[in-house]
Amino acid sequence: MGQTSVQNLLFVELFYSLAFTIFESGFALFSMRKLSLNVTNTSFILTYVGILVAFTQGFLIRPVSKRFSETNILKLALPSELVLLSIYSFSSQLSILLLILSPLSIVSALSSVSIASMVSKSVPREKVGGTLGIFNSVDGLTRIVSPILSGLIIQNLGPSFKGPIEGAFLFVSLLMFFRYFSQ
Repeated sequence: MGQTSVQNLLFVELFYSLAFTIFESGFALFSMRKLSLNVTNTSFILTYVGILVAFTQGFLIRPVSKRFSETNILKLALPSELVLLSIYSFSSQLSILLLILSPLSIVSALSSVSIASMVSKSVPREKVGGTLGIFNSVDGLTRIVSPILSGLIIQNLGPSFKGPIEGAFLFVSLLMFFRYFSQ
């Protein structure tokens, strides 16, 4: 992979990160407005999601990445995430939400590690740190605008629209990934 691949991955990451930072930054407001959950219940849900992500990144990613390339992981994970992220906000019960968030947490953890791995493999060893720093900066920039976007979506359109809009950003990421990395 060359310079063009890094640039393409940067755009994949931009829209991927935007989708998930909108999800993260507005989840508490979503759960309060949509499911009437209190702060304690919301914190338990986010803890559960965090445990699944940590477990996946700590224990599942190594055997999965030994068996499949990053590209193949993303070919399966990104479409799965698109569906799950697009529908979670229609959940009318906590049990349904948890049923959707469980696989979403796992595939998003696989995706984020796979994208970072593709980035690190796309540049010479001496440029990995700087390149990953740029990717982390993109994530940081999305974290600036995401709370505003999430609040605007919930306030003006309603909590059920949150998932489809996040899904739209993820869809752009998925299209870019398949266009540039799915030969």
